[in-house]
Amino acid sequence: MESTTPQPRTFLGVALGGYTTAIIGLISAILGMLFASWWNAKAPYLAYIVSAPIPFHGDKTQFGILNVTINNYGSKEAEDVECWLPLKGCKVQEVKASPDNLSPVVSFDQDKASVKVKLLNQKESLQISALVNNPDTIPADFTPQVRGKGVVGERGPKYASITDTFMVFLLDMSIVLIAFFVVSSISKKVTKMIGSKVNRAKDSIISELARVANSKDSGKDSST
Repeated sequence: MESTTPQPRTFLGVALGGYTTAIIGLISAILGMLFASWWNAKAPYLAYIVSAPIPFHGDKTQFGILNVTINNYGSKEAEDVECWLPLKGCKVQEVKASPDNLSPVVSFDQDKASVKVKLLNQKESLQISALVNNPDTIPADFTPQVRGKGVVGERGPKYASITDTFMVFLLDMSIVLIAFFVVSSISKKVTKMIGSKVNRAKDSIISELARVANSKDSGKDSST
């Protein structure tokens, strides 16, 4: 009586054990990516907002107040933050920076101004107001230069919420998982097809060799 060995259960041509191994490896890779993303995300992120100048028209001169707000949206404090205002065509009359607890250092001369703070913690903001004459010469796309230790400020904020980031991550992982199943299924079928052809070729060769051997044996028997 021949013993029958139970065949492993398959799905899309792949054994369930193969899926288990692949899923464990995928989960390990995802956890590794999440840890690396969390570790690398601990950095300052400076974003600035420029408000349109508020004009004051006098009898002989025109004045305006330019407001710039700098925020640290990062997950780490920003050190040695500096904002430089290139106000070509204007003459800077006064510059104020707040809040005072940041101990801002203000300097200005003719058509330029700068504000420096030693440290800008997470979620802290630095507000800069510059009183200038001829505010009409300030371009609509006026761009201050904001920088800190190891970071350059961007016009913003340009950041996604944690929910948006997580949804994008889940979508990417779903695509990777579907692609894995498709590739595994195709690979299994191709391997099975190639193996079947190899087995048929091997059986054909063995049959041919057996036929040749039988024909030789028949020739020997007839000669005796």
